[in-house]
Amino acid sequence: MLRGRPCRLLLHTSRPIDLLDRLLETQAAVIVTPDEAARDQLAAADIALVMELVMEPGFEHDHDGLADRLAEIMQRRPDALLIRHARAPADIERVDAFLRVEEALSGMEDGITGLIPVVGNSGQGFASLSALAVASPRVLALALDEPALLTAIGAASISDGEAALDMARSFLQLTGAEMRLPVFSLPAEGKAGCARLAARGFSGFILREIPGKM
Repeated sequence: MLRGRPCRLLLHTSRPIDLLDRLLETQAAVIVTPDEAARDQLAAADIALVMELVMEPGFEHDHDGLADRLAEIMQRRPDALLIRHARAPADIERVDAFLRVEEALSGMEDGITGLIPVVGNSGQGFASLSALAVASPRVLALALDEPALLTAIGAASISDGEAALDMARSFLQLTGAEMRLPVFSLPAEGKAGCARLAARGFSGFILREIPGKM
């Protein structure tokens, strides 16, 4: 849920204003760093803004670096953050703590910014998936980065990595069901894979194009 309603698509786009009708039709939120005018137009249309935070390995010890990156992101007042390369609940807990400070400084409601942990690039993220889901009440959903998984296992093609993808999808879905959280996928096949994954039970997708059908 973003802005009080279901969300089925997180769309990377540099031209959100050109897509307002399609964004509403497909229950989409936007992953983008818009200028202030675009941000205001998105808010007026009640379209959620999601921004990405990549958990760089150095952030584990560089608290100032993480705090500075979050301060920069929060200037845009996003509705939620995609936490890329989440590995352990401590990642989510630290982001939660820094967000409390940023929300207070910005006059935002405490806890209003949601979090979506994204796993796929490391086994540690999968091993910690249940703990990631409960690391903060801000967690809105869980997500799988399929291309990152294929890269991590050294698969030369989608077909070569299909067994690992199938296992990862099932694990994410099972964890989501147990934790009562929706599950998103960044599909290895792009928008061509959405219908199949939706039929399988995925709640939504992270894409660079609006699919014709989900």
